[in-house]
Amino acid sequence: MKKVFDKNIYFVKNKDFHTIQIKIGFPFFDTDEDMAHLSLLPALVSYMNEEYNTEESFQKNKQKNYILATGCSRNVIGNNVFFTYSMIIPNKNALGLDMLDKQFDFFEKFVYHPKIVDGGFDAFELEREKKDLKMRIANGIKNLRVYRNIKFVEAFDTIGIASRGIHNNIDLIDKVTPYSLYKYYQKVISNNKPLVFVFGDFDEDEMTNLINKYLIKDKDTKPVLEKNYNFFLEPRENINIVNDKGHFKDSAISLAYKVKDMSEDDFTKLNIVSNLLSSMSSRLLQKVLRDEFELVYSANSCCHMRSGVLEITAYINKNNKELVIEKIKEIVLSLKDEVFITEFLNNIIERKRINLLHLLDDKLSLLDEVICKELEIDLLAKEQYELIKEITPKDISLFIDRLVLDTIYFVEEEDYE
Repeated sequence: MKKVFDKNIYFVKNKDFHTIQIKIGFPFFDTDEDMAHLSLLPALVSYMNEEYNTEESFQKNKQKNYILATGCSRNVIGNNVFFTYSMIIPNKNALGLDMLDKQFDFFEKFVYHPKIVDGGFDAFELEREKKDLKMRIANGIKNLRVYRNIKFVEAFDTIGIASRGIHNNIDLIDKVTPYSLYKYYQKVISNNKPLVFVFGDFDEDEMTNLINKYLIKDKDTKPVLEKNYNFFLEPRENINIVNDKGHFKDSAISLAYKVKDMSEDDFTKLNIVSNLLSSMSSRLLQKVLRDEFELVYSANSCCHMRSGVLEITAYINKNNKELVIEKIKEIVLSLKDEVFITEFLNNIIERKRINLLHLLDDKLSLLDEVICKELEIDLLAKEQYELIKEITPKDISLFIDRLVLDTIYFVEEEDYE
């Protein structure tokens, strides 16, 4: 589904902070072939550019221009990518100086003028980042929690979108060249149409002029987003049971419940079920599995919202495997009891209300949630809260009937003396 934006610039006025945040984001649809390019690009553009071609000179001139922070990140949902450059600066009243033109000039060079040598990114720096990326992947799978997460998602993912990642395509890293990475940068950044978000206390006309001068090259063409966020997975007819062994000192068991006939209307209920199981408002998994029966070291739940999957994971002694599985099933079924969950549901709603107040002090999150709203990734926090307030114990009870146990993944520890 294509979303054509009706404007390039979005302003969020807020006088509670003494800083201005500017984010320029480039939406695009990623391919498996470019997975390594996407993984490597942030490191090659974050700390230097064409004019300031060392980390030292980049940081020195950032400070000289009173820029508090710059950054580069990528947000990936399935194949959708939003590649973002950010800059945080003091507002003019707090700084007592008008540095905006110089600050935007620095930001423009940061975004559009990376360090290029002989038609490509610096070969030495690229090789260093490729080596570092492969090392991080190799070290990651030596960790039980990382290994379990990768293998568990692979176990329940029947279409290969939730589990896609560079860890499954390490061979692509060596295929990246300085030239191929620069061509990729040109395709997704310099030849793309960006969205710009500004948060803080500023003059809107002045900010519009600066953005049009430095950040938006083509003012007549609107950005287009290939919006394809959801890939709901239908439950299998039979439970997929995967038994694995790993070079670890502990074992882990993970259960995937899939929502039958999942839709976006179920997001709130799925989130509440996860909160009932493991948030501080209820702690049902910990109370039963650890406090009452002493079966686990820890237990938690989370949502793979775009897949329509509820994950329940416990770290255990391997001898407790079967009993833990049975107790988890019992706990999930207990959520059908409307009387039993009423108090917990009220606690969750109250905690969400308090979190909404805390959000008012978090300027980074306040801007990010506006971006998510405009990209149609998620609702604003206050909108989510209003939906949560409308959910009843009866709604949750009926929703549990649509949860189908799809996958049981077990990774077994080695025998240690």
